Amino acid sequence: MQSECLVKNYPVRKNPTFDFTIPQPHTSDGVLVIDGIRLHVSKAYLALYSPVFHAMFFSKFSERDKKEITVEDVILDEFIELLSVVYPSHKPVSGSF
Repeated sequence: MQSECLVKNYPVRKNPTFDFTIPQPHTSDGVLVIDGIRLHVSKAYLALYSPVFHAMFFSKFSERDKKEITVEDVILDEFIELLSVVYPSHKPVSGSF
């Protein structure tokens, strides 16, 4: 006995992408500066994914109270790629930018 499976095709919803150089009044509460470029981020959201950011933003580090934090020794394009994967854009991890 064979069974039939009906499949409906629905249009694919475009996943949101974020431009981290533009402040988002309700969702960004911190600024990371890399190579002079200001990236507007959510401290709480980054802290969910990174113990380093959690400690930086919510422990007794001096960065906790700063509006802008300069991040050194990081390649800007690679960090934006990381943000694009972590933020809910559903961007797959890849080796290309």
